[in-house]
Amino acid sequence: MLGFWATLQFVQYFGTFDLMQGFPGAQSDFSDRAIKANTANRLPTNGWELTLGATFQAKVAFMVIKSAARLVNGNMKLRDGDRIYYDQFYDVGAPNNGWFFTNDLDVLYQGFENKLVAGARYTFTTPFYDPTRHYDPTAMDQTADNAMHRVGPFLGYTFKFEDGAKFNTPTVFLLVQWWVKHRFRTGVDTSAALPLMGVGFQMTGDFLPIK
Repeated sequence: MLGFWATLQFVQYFGTFDLMQGFPGAQSDFSDRAIKANTANRLPTNGWELTLGATFQAKVAFMVIKSAARLVNGNMKLRDGDRIYYDQFYDVGAPNNGWFFTNDLDVLYQGFENKLVAGARYTFTTPFYDPTRHYDPTAMDQTADNAMHRVGPFLGYTFKFEDGAKFNTPTVFLLVQWWVKHRFRTGVDTSAALPLMGVGFQMTGDFLPIK
């Protein structure tokens, strides 16, 4: 199965939780330490975000492969002189009014009457900087490698399937990933042993079931 989709959304940040901070260019230090120290940069702002997505899914016997690719273009209101911003959701130094690419690749085993999925997820993210718009001209180094690779186990369990039910397919999942490559998360600023961890719950349902 191959699907394509797109979203355009308006986003508002309130200057809390270090969610949105702008920086002079792709070479800037947007590590956790720098984000927490830069209190003057915690300003409310807003902007637009366009996402173009493609999802590929395949299943052979008990093996499942899923790839979720996204091209994202964010246009945020930043301070004068800021050319990129840190996107906390994707963990990337995103070019303002520019594109970055991210993809989640899952290779999973599905069994126990399709209730259990277990395997691994590999995440790749890279920004596309325009040398004339997204680099700080005052910096000594006019290059920056802000691509990111992350990999780790994925586990999910669905408790029931009941076709037509209003509360259906309740599923819990756990994701743990370590950064294989990251400018600030493989020992320079944050220990490589510290993983990303996510715990979630999802469900589906039919408001108007067909009998």
